[in-house]
Amino acid sequence: MLITLNKPPGKPALREKTNNKYPFIFDTLYSTGLIVFLAFSFVYSIGRFAEFPIEYILLAINGLLAIYGQVLAIRNNASLHYVSFVFCYLFLSITPLIQIGANHDPVFNMEFILLIATTMSLIFTLIGLFSMCRLNKKKIPPTDEDDKPRNGRYFVLFLVTLITAAFTIFLFWDGLFTSRKGFGLFLSTIFSDQPTASLAMNFLMSIPFFGAAIGFRSALANKRHGWTFAYTFLLMLGCIINNPFINPRYKLAGLVFFFIDYLFRGKKLRLLVALVIMGALSAPLFNAFREEIPYINPAQQEKSFGNTFLSYDYDAFQIACYTVVMVDQQGLSWGSNIAGALLFFVPRTFWPEKPKQTSHLVYDTMIKYREVGTPNLSTPLMAEGYLAFSWLGVLLISIIYWAAISKIIVKSRQNCQSLTFLSRGVLVGLIFIFLRGTLIVGVSAVVGSFLAALIPWLCFGNKKTVTSRPSQ
Repeated sequence: MLITLNKPPGKPALREKTNNKYPFIFDTLYSTGLIVFLAFSFVYSIGRFAEFPIEYILLAINGLLAIYGQVLAIRNNASLHYVSFVFCYLFLSITPLIQIGANHDPVFNMEFILLIATTMSLIFTLIGLFSMCRLNKKKIPPTDEDDKPRNGRYFVLFLVTLITAAFTIFLFWDGLFTSRKGFGLFLSTIFSDQPTASLAMNFLMSIPFFGAAIGFRSALANKRHGWTFAYTFLLMLGCIINNPFINPRYKLAGLVFFFIDYLFRGKKLRLLVALVIMGALSAPLFNAFREEIPYINPAQQEKSFGNTFLSYDYDAFQIACYTVVMVDQQGLSWGSNIAGALLFFVPRTFWPEKPKQTSHLVYDTMIKYREVGTPNLSTPLMAEGYLAFSWLGVLLISIIYWAAISKIIVKSRQNCQSLTFLSRGVLVGLIFIFLRGTLIVGVSAVVGSFLAALIPWLCFGNKKTVTSRPSQ
């Protein structure tokens, strides 16, 4: 009698157990590094601990919770949650600690303002951690190995992507290799107003990259070598168009995050984590490209750690504090700020009473206390909720946000060809912009980028229908 030994169903293979030590080592080193950095930031700014002991402790707790959330997200390949917890760690823990220690803003010394802002931040992170723990308990696997990208209309997608790339290069050629400021001045010579210029720039520059990524993933998975080479060429064109000389760091990060999450079908989150670390370390270098002649002040370089988090790029927590001041002085908006953001596409010609974006309202409050320089400010998501409905708004907007991204993660894992999976890839690169705010900027960025990805996705289509999964 021939006896065969079969692996018991549901029991992982020995090779899988052995390989589990590598993700464990990565997660341990990553979380340890984050804890050390949080401790260093705490000690670095310890000078004002006696004035704000409760706030310091709450911010440190918020940082630890965000670290735990990141580890859970990495283990579950939940890319949207991971980037969200990175925001909580950097913008709602590390940055406030350093800014308070440096006595960076007079708003920190106003009675109870700092305590309210730190509590809002902690509520947002706590709700996110609760959401992540629920997702972790579901044990939903990533997309199946068999669910590889299917063939589609390669020629149609290639033609649309190539024509869009050629038109974009032709239109923006004179400003394509200048600097961020130089490119901004160049855009003002083509478009009459800044919102139109920003929308046209993001739309035209994103389509070639999204189209190339969609075609490249399918051609590579299906071993269509000719098309793989063709879409590699288009990817190079997309990288040239979206070069770091003229684009903000957040936009570049968004495209890179999309490419990693979309190409590997949501299974290589640790690679995305490595890119986040590299991006954080190289941030000062990208900042040098703001001017025509890259220059880094040696005096600033010596204090690069503190100065990085004192720049206006990290003003989210400060604006949250000033939002509390504004509400105290002028009252709640009762949701008009959220309605204005969701209906951003409605022109003021048809809606004369359309609310101003929150950052402009906060600007009018800030200039009473300090020099601001520009109304181009951020407003973090929980501050938008506080402006709308006070603490109830903080709770509601936090619950809606974390529930929405959890739903997207769950739905996207059912099929890597779906529109939900494409939305996930687009959104993962825009989390920083959406959470940092202001809300109208975040919503318009998400909608614009989604449309830019939807066009090539529809052009490509697919040649097979999706087979449903067998019930477990």
